[in-house]
Amino acid sequence: LAIAVTEVSWSGAFLVCIPVLGWLIARTGAWQTPYPLLGGAALLALAVLWRVIPPDSMGTGYRPTLREGIRLILAHRAALAILLMGFLISTSNETIGIIYGAWMEDAFALKVTALGASAIVIGLAELTGEGAVAGFVDRIGKRRAAAGGITANIAAALLLPALEFRVETALLGLFLFYLTFEFAIVSAIPLLSELVPGARATLMAGNVMAFSAGRMLGALIGPALFSVGLLANCTVAALGDALAVAALLLFVPHD
Repeated sequence: LAIAVTEVSWSGAFLVCIPVLGWLIARTGAWQTPYPLLGGAALLALAVLWRVIPPDSMGTGYRPTLREGIRLILAHRAALAILLMGFLISTSNETIGIIYGAWMEDAFALKVTALGASAIVIGLAELTGEGAVAGFVDRIGKRRAAAGGITANIAAALLLPALEFRVETALLGLFLFYLTFEFAIVSAIPLLSELVPGARATLMAGNVMAFSAGRMLGALIGPALFSVGLLANCTVAALGDALAVAALLLFVPHD
């Protein structure tokens, strides 16, 4: 519940900011327009965090070094498996996420303002996924929820090419794809946070690194796959998800 509440900021950014940025780009004709605004927002966030977040308590217990934390993670099979899972599902998500704008533009001749508005659908999907995590995952279990979310994301990815005959059905497909992805990834965060309590921060930072590496790989291969067709992106995304759920079920114990 606590993790899901913090994740609402992500979907909120999609719901509010992306359409506004799309409108600004369309109005000015320059894709660089939003960047000063984004920089100012980041500085404002820094000031708020500095003001609101209390100082860390040093405590009296032993605090492992970074090297010791990495050693603990490398010796923990489940931790490595969940890092691999994060890398794979991130790659799968970005393989489609990097090209969905081009796909919508090619298939339905949407312009930048409409594409920005379509991000509302993604924001609603992510908000719904986070709400589902907050409402159900503490009761059904993090491992089971993450596995179910990834499996549902496989189905959503494979369904997407069949829904491109109308813009409404395509948006429904994107909604299902991002909802299931968000449900899976937010369910997995509290699961991984308890795997290696002695190196919790190091493991969570490692998960962000794995997630970012997956996004980088997905961004690299997504456009090349899209030159073949949307089905290629969706097939590769489904295969990555299948490997991710296998790593989770084989190596991560029940919570």
